[in-house]
Amino acid sequence: MLMNVPFHMMTYQHPNLIQFEHSHAFFELGYLREGSIVHSFADKSVLAKKGDYFIIDIGDIHSYKSLKSDDLLVMQNCLFLPSVIDNSMRSCESFREMISSHPLNIAWDLLEQNPTSTIFHDETGEIGMMLDILSRETNGKDCHPQVLKGLISTILVITMQKIMKVNSNSSSDIINTILKYASEHYFEDNILTSLSREIHYSLPYLSSFFKKKTGRSFKEHIQKLRIEEACRLLISSNYKICDISGLVGYKSETQFHKTFMEFTGTTPKKYRTEKRNEGLF
Repeated sequence: MLMNVPFHMMTYQHPNLIQFEHSHAFFELGYLREGSIVHSFADKSVLAKKGDYFIIDIGDIHSYKSLKSDDLLVMQNCLFLPSVIDNSMRSCESFREMISSHPLNIAWDLLEQNPTSTIFHDETGEIGMMLDILSRETNGKDCHPQVLKGLISTILVITMQKIMKVNSNSSSDIINTILKYASEHYFEDNILTSLSREIHYSLPYLSSFFKKKTGRSFKEHIQKLRIEEACRLLISSNYKICDISGLVGYKSETQFHKTFMEFTGTTPKKYRTEKRNEGLF
């Protein structure tokens, strides 16, 4: 089967499905909605049941068949080329090359097993829900490419997290790295994106990992750092408020005032006056 577009979805519904050995010039993500199959790939045969899914690499040979002849099988197949995630990936020829490239930036060495020879299970149902959205969107006439990019990227990142080597020590190291980088670059743009490229973790992974470990989003943390530094400068310097806004990373003074009010409950001007009257300057 050849693909004229970078993405295609289909759903099989058969009482006795048999797919003989075959390979593709694209990636395949197969998700079992109902029934069970025996999936043969990577020189092994593995039982997959409802809620399980797998990823097949470009050129890899695989086959599958229903476990029982009278067992109704419903399987959703998501077929895609790397360019659906980002056009810069169009030359990627393997799953490893694709997930290691920007914007996914997932370090292959951090995975405990080969994702294209693994049966994954959708414990929370979130993968299935995202595939449902993909199916619904691609059946419509006006599917926005960012929907495809965002959902497929998220599915891949969440799936790689299932087999990623992250012990308590490395978790601590990652958080400390993020916190240190944030404290040194809080006034810049696209901070987490830049860090993801440096340490070879995907942006969605770092974002969700940070929120899980700290209880707040990375954006909230950066805003907090910026306002804390703005408070320091308001008290200890004679910089104009518009200059302080730019120094701590805001392109818009209006946005700076709005965020400052959210964090402190007052305006920068009133904050400066009050603190200086308190004798803290």
